[in-house]
Amino acid sequence: MLISPTRMALLLALSPLAGAEPNLARLRQLAAETRLQKPAYYLQSAAKARPIFQKQGGLVTIPGDVPTLILPDLHAQRDYLVAALAQKIEGKVAFELLRKGKLNVLCLGDAMHSEQRRQMRWMQAEQDYLEGRQSLSLEAEITESLGLMVMIFELKTSYPGHFYFVRGNHEDMDPERAYSKFTRVGESNLVKSWVRRNWGDKFLRQWAATERSLPLMASGGSFVGSHAPPEREVTAEEVHKRTPEAFRALCWSDNTQWKPGSSEERAFLANCRRFQISPTRPWVAGHRKVTEGLYRSQLGGKIIQINPIEGRVMIVAPAKGRPFESRKAVRPVSAADGALPTASVPARA
Repeated sequence: MLISPTRMALLLALSPLAGAEPNLARLRQLAAETRLQKPAYYLQSAAKARPIFQKQGGLVTIPGDVPTLILPDLHAQRDYLVAALAQKIEGKVAFELLRKGKLNVLCLGDAMHSEQRRQMRWMQAEQDYLEGRQSLSLEAEITESLGLMVMIFELKTSYPGHFYFVRGNHEDMDPERAYSKFTRVGESNLVKSWVRRNWGDKFLRQWAATERSLPLMASGGSFVGSHAPPEREVTAEEVHKRTPEAFRALCWSDNTQWKPGSSEERAFLANCRRFQISPTRPWVAGHRKVTEGLYRSQLGGKIIQINPIEGRVMIVAPAKGRPFESRKAVRPVSAADGALPTASVPARA
């Protein structure tokens, strides 16, 4: 056991929601938080959710009798999650439908790391690291990223049968494959180094254990979903076991580079046969950017990818027995919840 029963009881007493069922007002409050919390705050939330993730396995079945709200890469945008839950679906607020078991919610991974939205902050964090000083920029990044994960863990704990989050390639605080886009040191290396220096290896181990407990794939009534569409064949067994090979296949692939008839495309089509994918029951994914419109349709509609460069998007996938029609299912997320503060800090001169 990673945490003793005594320690677990103490952590649960410090819960950000203190045992209360979350509501939109409380989620807005969490989304507006700009202060970095103590490490126990984050660990206790993860500790509550981890047994649920572990029990449900790497391949989760989402109830097919109700629609599913699907969200792409949130990348530390806590207000994105709140705004999506505040949207109206057939005249009802999404969060209230979730609370009553009349709607599922599926997040397609990559809650961590703000990416290009905070590119200058990442560059400042690297400069701080190289010059050996404490980084307010990285503290702001961790406040947003781990703050969003707390919201996700609390929703999972409160609605385990209707709220789902599949792992993305950024949910990897102790990575075998370091992530780098805006810095030479690497964003994942900057976060890992900060955590080890400030919160110690124990926090790193606990958090990484929770990340490894996350599912890699979800099967719903009118879709299958993962962070990325796999470019190698995967079996239900290896997905359920969350093998390193399944993690790479479902979190790191680049379907934008597949050539017609390529080995990657053939492997994906084999997965379509294995998991009963069709244009009316597609594989939904995020990960790679969509450069035009709200979504990318690929292979005759067998892949529907949402992660636009501009704007916010969601999918409302129908319940089982109704065909998935992308033009109806993919929708913009309106600014119904209003702008919220972010943990931004000015760059040093």
